[in-house]
Amino acid sequence: MEPEVDPRFAQALEREASGDRDQALRLIRAVLETDPDHPGALQRVAEDELRSGALESARARLERALAAARARDLSVTELWFGLARV
Repeated sequence: MEPEVDPRFAQALEREASGDRDQALRLIRAVLETDPDHPGALQRVAEDELRSGALESARARLERALAAARARDLSVTELWFGLARV
């Protein structure tokens, strides 16, 4: 069974793909308000932190995302690639 996708997260990915990173991040942060351990949302915020040079914060957030993904029995490959960039 596929995990249910938060509609705000899906919308954030659409905004991100269209180049509206600010709106995407607002939606992602809204997801984290109701689900602070949402692996995908944590990963997207960490990627933004990487772009801005906040490496330690990005590393901590990616480690949290990795733990959350494992707890939910989700794939962790992409998260490992993110950690490798820090």
